[in-house]
Amino acid sequence: MAAGSNRALHRLAASQHRRWEYTAGRDLVKALRRVHQEDPLDLVDLHSGGAGPAVAAWSRRAGVPYIAVSHSLRFFTSRMHGHRWETALYYAWANRKAYAGAREVVAVSAALKNELVQFGVPEGKVLVQHTATSALNGIG
Repeated sequence: MAAGSNRALHRLAASQHRRWEYTAGRDLVKALRRVHQEDPLDLVDLHSGGAGPAVAAWSRRAGVPYIAVSHSLRFFTSRMHGHRWETALYYAWANRKAYAGAREVVAVSAALKNELVQFGVPEGKVLVQHTATSALNGIG
């Protein structure tokens, strides 16, 4: 396969990926709207990803605050993430958008909090909540 057509395939795949994320975000917002009408939400717990901007926009329109939870930024910040650069850029943009409107951003470790601050999230907005558990009896 020629190098030019290989680049075209990558652009097409990235375009399809963004379209999938848009569709997933749209479907998630429809579900949020339905649930919120039946039983009003007080807070949305957003584990971001590509649908984060759609949920953030719905949250603003509906007047429902949200917190963004991050388990890792490596998905799009590490050179070893394994994604095409277009996909990594999309996820970086989507997560920045989601974190910007969040009431708080929850990091699962102090190290991740530092990464989030380097990523541009204000330090005072990041709360560390350790989700790991100590070793169970006989394990670890």
